[in-house]
Amino acid sequence: MYYLRFTQNIESDIQSGVSYLKTPSMKKAKKLNGLCAFSFDPYNEEGKLMSNEEIEEKIRKISNSQYYLNTEVAVLLEGKYVGSNPNGEGVLIKVTNIVKEFYL
Repeated sequence: MYYLRFTQNIESDIQSGVSYLKTPSMKKAKKLNGLCAFSFDPYNEEGKLMSNEEIEEKIRKISNSQYYLNTEVAVLLEGKYVGSNPNGEGVLIKVTNIVKEFYL
């Protein structure tokens, strides 16, 4: 499966293998076993793999609609689904491969 993660340092993220969830109502952040990411389909309607330009355009559309993502880097990853994200946005994954970093 392919996933998209917005991050400034994917290598550090992979090394830690965890994400943290903190909402304004929480006193302490909750450690999540896996990296938060969004499912991402890199194939077009014909079932062909999109070009890097098409993937980047799709990522830009996603990043523009995600008001809380304050980063200039999106990383396309291959990974294994670990579980759902408790905040209902995206999923938790274990990364198996970094496909490409996109600088937005």
